[in-house]
Amino acid sequence: MDYRIAMAAALAGALASFAAPQSARAQALVVDGEEIADAALMAAAKKDGKIMHYGTWPPNAAAAVQAAFKKQTGLDVEYLRLTTQTMFPRVTAEFAAGKLQADLIDLTDLILVQELVEKGVLNTPHRVPSFDKLATELKDPEGRWYAFYRPPSAIVVNTALVKPQDIPKSFKDVLDPKWAGKVGMPSIDAGGSSFTLFMFLRDHVQDDYWRKLSALKPRVYPSIIPTVADVARGETALAIGGIDPAFQQIGAGAPLKIIFGAEGTPSFPISGGVPTGAKNAAAAKVYLNWLTSKAGGTEVGKAGSYGTHPEAAAPVALGEPLPPPGQIWNIQLADWVKKRESYSKEWRALFSGGK
Repeated sequence: MDYRIAMAAALAGALASFAAPQSARAQALVVDGEEIADAALMAAAKKDGKIMHYGTWPPNAAAAVQAAFKKQTGLDVEYLRLTTQTMFPRVTAEFAAGKLQADLIDLTDLILVQELVEKGVLNTPHRVPSFDKLATELKDPEGRWYAFYRPPSAIVVNTALVKPQDIPKSFKDVLDPKWAGKVGMPSIDAGGSSFTLFMFLRDHVQDDYWRKLSALKPRVYPSIIPTVADVARGETALAIGGIDPAFQQIGAGAPLKIIFGAEGTPSFPISGGVPTGAKNAAAAKVYLNWLTSKAGGTEVGKAGSYGTHPEAAAPVALGEPLPPPGQIWNIQLADWVKKRESYSKEWRALFSGGK
């Protein structure tokens, strides 16, 4: 009898020791009182262990967000960064061949994101816990894609060339004739960030903004990186466009100042979702839940961009807070689809001889 009791006790102890770690692994993910993933999803995500993210956000910014996610979840994020122009054909080619390696995909162009939906690449509806709190323009109605990050655009000034009293305070100030030949900007065809900027300037600042800007004979660049690099070198006095490269230049000692226009701040949504047939879909869904949560959005803000969740803290860059989220203008997919062809054609006629 004693032998049987001892064996039963030993068996109970063994079962308890086995159950304890299983229970620990299956706990829900809750950050500051916000549930991001339930126990079942977290258990599946732990089995995945990692995520392969095909993304378009600069690696230095993405790395900080991924590190915060790993600290809170224990899940690793592998990151492949390409521009939207190279990412889209790679994703569609891999998907068509049945060899897509990504568990999460994002692009800077909402029209191309919608094309991925139509091609069946992003056809995994997933309702994140914060779904009802997110603005309609930042999510697909069925949850097939969401905005992950919203980098802002602004005015970048070389303070070694521009006197303090002459620094523009608004986008309209950039139209002053004194800036003729001294303005740099990316082409409207550079990507979603540029199209968003120029739509904002035309539709929300001044309807003849493009015509007046073209009269200044600005320098047009293929992307924002060389645009800002030339401002830092003094080749131009100021630039308009995405500001992430300016943060890097300032950090390296360049005499640049970022001015957020009085008319508001345009942002472009880097958006995406979990692709059909993702190998680590559970872990990817946890990451998606986290990116669109208040906690994840706050971490995105620390990297200098705006998160998706309306209650996330305002971004901070170089130790300074950026404009509050309420001042940010977000493009809507319907407007993008409606105006892209005509606006791009008109812009090219003004700034690149119709090319």
